[in-house]
Amino acid sequence: MSGDFMVTAARLRREAGIAPDAPVDPEDVLLRLYSADCVRLSELTVTGLRDWLERWSIPPPPCLTICRDRRLRGGVIGWGGFGLLFADRDDPANEQLYTLAHEAGHFLGDHLYPRRDILERLGPSIKPVLDGLRAPNPQERVHAILASADLIQCAHLLGREESLDAEIAGREAEADRFAWELLAPCAALKRRFTGLRADLEAVDRVRSVLTDEYNLPALPAMRYARAFVAEHAQPTTLLDRLRLSDP
Repeated sequence: MSGDFMVTAARLRREAGIAPDAPVDPEDVLLRLYSADCVRLSELTVTGLRDWLERWSIPPPPCLTICRDRRLRGGVIGWGGFGLLFADRDDPANEQLYTLAHEAGHFLGDHLYPRRDILERLGPSIKPVLDGLRAPNPQERVHAILASADLIQCAHLLGREESLDAEIAGREAEADRFAWELLAPCAALKRRFTGLRADLEAVDRVRSVLTDEYNLPALPAMRYARAFVAEHAQPTTLLDRLRLSDP
């Protein structure tokens, strides 16, 4: 995800008129504010996603035509400022919501917001470039952001428990943090948990709130709890800090 996930999340809240400490329903906000839609497909796979696009006469992005077929948790396709976010309808409801929040991070942070910013900066004459209808001229090429293919088309597939290279893993971690911030805002957790000590008991307390009150899926809740305690609690021993960093 281009830029900082907190900046992207704050921008979404500002445009939606939602307080910094209030959870955000990504599906509701995307449908209300932007040219985006959320689609749930049973037994979501690469082939199933491609077939759905073809049924609606939407050209599939290159990644769908060359990558191997596999089960997916979700995906997103953005082009020309429009977005389609996908989730597996067979997953539990809270996992579907988390997937959509994760994909919203990719759509907004990698495609829609950078596209809007460059349009505001350079004006409507740049729109054919962003739509892939013409190449940028030398003056436009000076703006490095035009080199990003995500401005023309954003395509992302969220697999199931597969190994990732370092660059992709970093982008996925950013999208996860965006989802955390939407569904369980850090501002609310900081107000809730004051005087935390950086130990495993604190992690368990935060994790319980994330799963029981914010309805996050178990694995993202544990990762969020570890990150929150590591970043906001008072440090204890080196051994405790090492334990907090365990996957």
